[in-house]
Amino acid sequence: MLEKFLQAIAITLLLALFAGIGTPKPKEVPNPFFHAFSLPLLNLGSLN
Repeated sequence: MLEKFLQAIAITLLLALFAGIGTPKPKEVPNPFFHAFSLPLLNLGSLN
């Protein structure tokens, strides 16, 4: 269960990175993605 959740997060992060690279303004777009995923990743790190 946890492995599938981590895989989903990893896939979503990769998609967010590719979306940020594909956009004409890469500096503006990835910020919401990284802000949105930084908290769950920190929470997972603290749980481990």
